Order: sequence, then C-alpha cells, then structure tokens
Amino acid sequence: MDDLSVEEFLMQIGSGFTEFASVFRSNGFDTIGSLRCIDVDEDLNQMFQQANIQLLLGRRRQLQNALKNLKDISPNNSQMGLQKPSLNNIV
Repeated sequence: MDDLSVEEFLMQIGSGFTEFASVFRSNGFDTIGSLRCIDVDEDLNQMFQQANIQLLLGRRRQLQNALKNLKDISPNNSQMGLQKPSLNNIV
C-alpha cells in the first residue's frame, strides 16, 4: 500500500484534488509511504504558500483529515496477511 502514488491518494479524496499532485511531488511526497511522514498542518501551509496556491478552507480540511487518517492506518497490514485497508475508509 505504501507504494501507491500521491495521485492515487488524492483521487480517493476527490477528482479535483489530483491537481495538487505536483505540489506534493515537488516537496518529495510522491508515495503514500512518504505522505505518512508529513507534518499535516505545518507542511501543508508551507507547501501551498510556496506554490502560491490559496486552498479553500473546505478543501484544506479534507486534505488534513485524509492525511491524518492515513497516518492511523498501519503500513504493515498487508505484510501481516491482514485485509488491506481501503483508501475509501480514510476520507
């Protein structure tokens, strides 16, 4: 699961979020594994300020919620033979 792309993650939040993939990629967040390391509030603010993109509050909250929930999903679930969690459950 950790090798899923940032585009696949953003698509799970909503199709309009994939336009932000370049913001994440330009800051080294290109897979779900790297997104788990993000400081949700501080990094989002910094990345979107640097890209000169003003996020609407609702979209910011959706991103924050999805990223925080992503951190709660164990990356080892698929390795332990447990059912792999669906990204649909984190948004």
